[in-house]
Amino acid sequence: MRIILRVFLISVFLLGSGCAKKPGQADISGKYRGYIREKNKTTLAEIELQSSADNIEGRFTVLGQAGQNIGKGKSFDIVNAQLSGDNLHFIVPVSESDDVSMAFNLTVENGRLRGYANEIRPDSEKIPVIFTKEAETTTPDDSNSQ
Repeated sequence: MRIILRVFLISVFLLGSGCAKKPGQADISGKYRGYIREKNKTTLAEIELQSSADNIEGRFTVLGQAGQNIGKGKSFDIVNAQLSGDNLHFIVPVSESDDVSMAFNLTVENGRLRGYANEIRPDSEKIPVIFTKEAETTTPDDSNSQ
């Protein structure tokens, strides 16, 4: 029954959202960092997105718990990403062993991704999330230094 519900929810995302990224929509490519506050824990996470005219790909990385040393955490592929206007929807399968996935429903606004995430299961709690786009860094051109 759980699998049927998940297939249904993924189908609704795909059918209701149209194509991945329509021409003329904002380029959402880049790295975003934010905190996920759930119950008594706060987790730092990163979303990295690459978007083109017809595709959005990315990775979701759990960097660590707030107050602990932040390092390289677990990364998961983003699947079924859809951008419709300013609304970004995607799914993150966070566990292969017990088939747990999180659905993200976000609004793109001024370099931020704001909305909620929830586990794909009946009666799951919506968790408010805000991710802020990191400034792009440039490196000096070494070819001009002689």
